[in-house]
Amino acid sequence: MKTILKYISAVLLAVGAMNSHAQSDVLDSRFAVKAHGEIGVGSALSMKTSQADMSHKSSMNSFGIDFGYMFWQHNGMSLSVNAGLDYDILNTKLNIGSMKYDYAANADADMDGDTYRRYYQLSNLHQGIGMEYISIPVYLNFTYRFNEWIGVYANVGIKPGFKTCSKVKSFTGDVYSYGIYPQYDNLMMNDEWLNDFGNRQLTESQVATPEVKGFNMSILAGAGVEAKIYGPLYTSLGINYNAGLTNVFKSKSTVGSSTPLVSYTVAHGQQAESLTSMMSKSKISHLAVNITLIYRF
Repeated sequence: MKTILKYISAVLLAVGAMNSHAQSDVLDSRFAVKAHGEIGVGSALSMKTSQADMSHKSSMNSFGIDFGYMFWQHNGMSLSVNAGLDYDILNTKLNIGSMKYDYAANADADMDGDTYRRYYQLSNLHQGIGMEYISIPVYLNFTYRFNEWIGVYANVGIKPGFKTCSKVKSFTGDVYSYGIYPQYDNLMMNDEWLNDFGNRQLTESQVATPEVKGFNMSILAGAGVEAKIYGPLYTSLGINYNAGLTNVFKSKSTVGSSTPLVSYTVAHGQQAESLTSMMSKSKISHLAVNITLIYRF
């Protein structure tokens, strides 16, 4: 019996020594290169608008490469500082079910040079916008390794982003307009041949380019599980969250109140402001699944 106990003890000590040695090998790797991709979950933007009948959907996906340096380690725990370069793709779609307003139309909005009051009834407005960013995530990573093969991690940091391009991907909407001429005993005109009155449809060629800010800043945080594949190669699966500190779009507080969303001039026809101009808040609020391939050396 004593011989069996001695044998079991020897095996346990050997296994413990092997795990300790393997863990030491992992911790001795000071540097890491991390190629990763992020798949967004749910809406990527938090928005507020003065227009009650406006809704939105958004999505964001990213991929990039990070570089890490481990500066502290103890009993399977480690801390590293990381920085990288990401390419972010952000898409959003804005919708307005219906909207009514009127405004004083100047002489340049009438074929005969008359002034009048122009009335609008808008419905089924939809605008799709695509944006792309180059981001530089900088974060602190804490990892705890149970053994050579498995560990858990958490990170926190910041993610400044720089816009590389933005464009209107789609814009549609139904418009009905008419004019009231006080100087002609409040004559109402809604003939389609005059001043684009009557029923019309808007297209993306008639909408203004959305004013997207060139820089945004987010706080990032994440956690997940890391596993060894073979040799110096590891993989991790986790959840990341980006909380924006700055607005994505520039807002125009007068649009939808004193400034018409859609207006008309004889020279340019019907022209629409971007629906983003009605946003008082448009910050990144992004939850994503993160998949990473890691090389340690």
